[in-house]
Amino acid sequence: MQTEDLVIVGAGPAGVAAAVQCKRLGFSPLLLEATGRAGGLAENAFFIENYPCVKPADGAAFASGLRRHLKRFGIVPQTAKVEQISHIEDTWHLETEQGDLRARGVIVATGTVPKTLDISGAAELEHQGLFYEVRQVLPFLDSKTAGVDGPRWNAGTRGDGVSHRDDCVIIGGGEASLDYALSLARTKRRTAIYVRGNRLRSRGRLVEIVKRTGSIRLVFGHQARRISRSERGIAVEFQTPRGLVVEVAPVVLAAIGRRQTLGKLLKGLDVHPVRTVSTRFPGLYIAGDARHGSLGQIGMAVGDGLAASMAAAAWLEKF
Repeated sequence: MQTEDLVIVGAGPAGVAAAVQCKRLGFSPLLLEATGRAGGLAENAFFIENYPCVKPADGAAFASGLRRHLKRFGIVPQTAKVEQISHIEDTWHLETEQGDLRARGVIVATGTVPKTLDISGAAELEHQGLFYEVRQVLPFLDSKTAGVDGPRWNAGTRGDGVSHRDDCVIIGGGEASLDYALSLARTKRRTAIYVRGNRLRSRGRLVEIVKRTGSIRLVFGHQARRISRSERGIAVEFQTPRGLVVEVAPVVLAAIGRRQTLGKLLKGLDVHPVRTVSTRFPGLYIAGDARHGSLGQIGMAVGDGLAASMAAAAWLEKF
């Protein structure tokens, strides 16, 4: 079985920062990424403008910069999806789809996964018109509209009887839903954001940009109850103060929150709550969104990656 000094799981901002810092400190970590491509959820971002000393850029450009950063240090992510991490006889064992390996130290930077809609029809339509990340939606819409001139879709009818041509129905009222809508607006897609309550959970600059964007509609007081396929696309049944209404669009994007994956990945190991990058298990570190449990800031993830790499380096120097 292959044995490594240090394995970093996940090549988003936290994993990339950890890998590069380890390399600078004289270690050669093995960087594993399920997709084989560095970038992580940063690639979903509409615009990144609060990372110090970095020119504002969209998520795709930022992710490309992460890949260049790794290349500069000669680090190549290996394609491997880690299924479980366990601790056996003072060694970390990682089970992957590509085979098992061992390591003296592990940095987990796997980020989070989206919470899924718990309504009728959602499971059947996942990846078939219902998505949870905007980077999945754009290729789907492009495949549907290839070679089509003029309006992409025939007008549907909202529950209030008003004709519309939304390319995407977005469910959710947090920052992610606004960010996703703006990413779609950049590609000339029309979206409607359906919010369960009577106000957005997000605030500040992003809200103001959305309100100024003519291709984005905000609809409040709509609780999704059922989703199904229709002749015109994907139909979502909403409960509203006026009763049930049905909204139809070619694609539905749900942004209702995210959750940690540590429980499944570190089965049998109690690492909660993770107050710092270090855990009570020597040689195990948690960085970025994997530690925070939500869609955090890139700067926080990078800081975690740096802290985890330095803690891991101090641990490895004992061997």
